[in-house]
Amino acid sequence: MLASLVTWSACDDDDKNNDEEPVLGATDDNFVEKAALANMTEVNFGQLAAEKGTDPMVREYGEHMVDEHTTAQDELEEIADDYRNINWPDELDPQHEQIRQQLENLTGYSFDSLYIVSQVMDHQMAVDLFETEVSDGEEQRVKSYATKYLPHIEHHLEKADSIRNVLLTAPQDDNGD
Repeated sequence: MLASLVTWSACDDDDKNNDEEPVLGATDDNFVEKAALANMTEVNFGQLAAEKGTDPMVREYGEHMVDEHTTAQDELEEIADDYRNINWPDELDPQHEQIRQQLENLTGYSFDSLYIVSQVMDHQMAVDLFETEVSDGEEQRVKSYATKYLPHIEHHLEKADSIRNVLLTAPQDDNGD
């Protein structure tokens, strides 16, 4: 009987610890999971751009994405660790995995242009995601994170768009890769 009481008490403590971790509301949970995936994608793609980019602007931008999104991801993970309902991504979603595979098979101008076009599209979606969290989020820590990083995401979008415009007007010399 004593063993049963000890076992029950230990289980009760585990349940209590689990109950102490709050659950995020739907808007905040959606934001954290999508922002984590976006950060992971930016780091992943940025590493490719830093290694494979032909244009110095593309390589530099890729390195910047690795640095900034690694920092953002680390901070977001610290927040997410305090909640029990976060489905933290551990791999790219199918859409981004397909783009990654394409990027791995491209070189030169083709690589640079696909990478930077994907950056424009991803950062446009990220701006929308972060703006929604800033306006509709309920959990203050998550909302503060979105408020802090929204200007960074907007700057990334502006820079990617600027690089895209330069690439589209520059002569291509990678023999049609």
